[in-house]
Amino acid sequence: MKIIYVMESIFRLIMFIITTGTALTIPVAHSDDSRSISYDSSNTTELNKEIPKWLLSLRNNPILSGKGIAGLHIGEHENTIQKLLGSATKDTYPIVGDGKEIFLDGQKGRIQYYATLYEHDDILLGIYTGRDDRLIKRIRVFDDSFNATQNIPSYKGITIGSNKKLLKRQLGEPISIDKHGGCTSALKKNENGDSYNAVTYGYKGISLTFCVDNNLIRMIDIKRQ
Repeated sequence: MKIIYVMESIFRLIMFIITTGTALTIPVAHSDDSRSISYDSSNTTELNKEIPKWLLSLRNNPILSGKGIAGLHIGEHENTIQKLLGSATKDTYPIVGDGKEIFLDGQKGRIQYYATLYEHDDILLGIYTGRDDRLIKRIRVFDDSFNATQNIPSYKGITIGSNKKLLKRQLGEPISIDKHGGCTSALKKNENGDSYNAVTYGYKGISLTFCVDNNLIRMIDIKRQ
């Protein structure tokens, strides 16, 4: 599987260089460490014109555990989202609970929170605000290409596309471990007989989810500490 991700990343780079004449840095997924292949870019201004405003904000602002990502901060009002990031791919909409929600009270049939989504290629940025106060409660970024375009910054030396081994080396043992679905690989069974193909390591103010088939981080979740 890791060979497939490496080949896909290299292919995307070659096609990008051929069609645009520019170049960029792309990480290469490894099972043992997080490395990258670097190329000089001589035309970053033209490249940036093709990148949505929200993605530039994601790329150029740090990931702050318990505080924020992409220039947004936990506790800010919902009104600040599109002012800072531009028009959303999907405007703010309510999420109705099914009794199994992890947000707020989890009551079935009741609005649990509001979501605003931004999407570009395989990257998805989700901002989730409270039902009553409409303040940002958590911010999540996903990337099914495991940061192949290197638009997602690192947190303490790790980011989406980094592997489980590096994650534990940099952040230590997690406070919590949750096994669940979310990745595209085949499902496994946990100790309770429930199916899963992803594992989330929780730390103070930040959680990171990796896929069990390749042990690469797919999602970063920022919430109040």
